[in-house]
Amino acid sequence: MSDHHDSPPEDRVHFFETQTVQVQDFESTGFILDIGGGGEGIIGLLKGRDVIAIDLRAEELEEAPPGPLK
Repeated sequence: MSDHHDSPPEDRVHFFETQTVQVQDFESTGFILDIGGGGEGIIGLLKGRDVIAIDLRAEELEEAPPGPLK
């Protein structure tokens, strides 16, 4: 899979102000599948080894904090 692609046309791009979302701990049983779980890895930080994190970009998972299964 190539990481290169054409930029979308300007009329298809929208920018929003930065949003802050607070994610509080939650009850769970079994594993949690975190799709797009790289980056900051918030769900993995909350639930640790109960999380299976997947991401299309391997470097996102490599940069994510320890905790989830990757």
